[in-house]
This record gives sequence, C-alpha cells and structure tokens, in this order.
Amino acid sequence: MRTLFSVALNVVVVLAGLIVLVLGIKYRSGPLIGLSPIGPLIGAGNLRYLLRGPQSRMHWWYEHLGSMIGTGIAGYTAFLVFGGARLLPSVARSQLYTLFWVLPTLIGVPASS
Repeated sequence: MRTLFSVALNVVVVLAGLIVLVLGIKYRSGPLIGLSPIGPLIGAGNLRYLLRGPQSRMHWWYEHLGSMIGTGIAGYTAFLVFGGARLLPSVARSQLYTLFWVLPTLIGVPASS
C-alpha cells in the first residue's frame, strides 16, 4: 500500500481540502468552509497510516471498519438531507433541518472511536 501513487493521492486530498477552505473564505461560503476540514483530516490520517506501517495484527480491520462507518455517515447524511426534506417538508423549513446534517456525524464519529 505504501506506493508513491497512494502517498501522492493522499497529499492531493489534503491540498484539495485546503483549496476548498481558501475558496470558502474568498466567496464567504459556509458549507465550503465547514466541509473543508474533511480532506486534510482524511488525507493526513491515510498518510499517517501509510507511512508508519501496521501497528497491530488487525490494522487492516480497524481501517476497514473506520472507512465503513465514514461511508455510513456520508450515506445517512445524504439520505436525511435530501430524502428528509421530501418526507418531512415542515421540518425542512425549520431550524430542525440542521439536525439532518449533523445527526449522522454525532452518532457515527463516537462509534468509530
């Protein structure tokens, strides 16, 4: 897994997240600013994993579960934001709509720790 290609891809992910942050600040876009840490956090985590090597016999399992939970957070967020707005339009027009965005993260992040 520790190839020049995979390291370079993760460096690009970190840089892309920083570019999104700069664009978010330039255009005063809250969603861009709010989502910009995802790239650097994921890229740095992957680089740390790639460069330091396995820390336990089950290293691949822990990485796999973390990635599955991250994918679940993204999937549930997308479903709640887009599907929730159609299924519960009265909630989508209120401040509770913010819960659709943050609830999967609030549940998933502690589960992955």
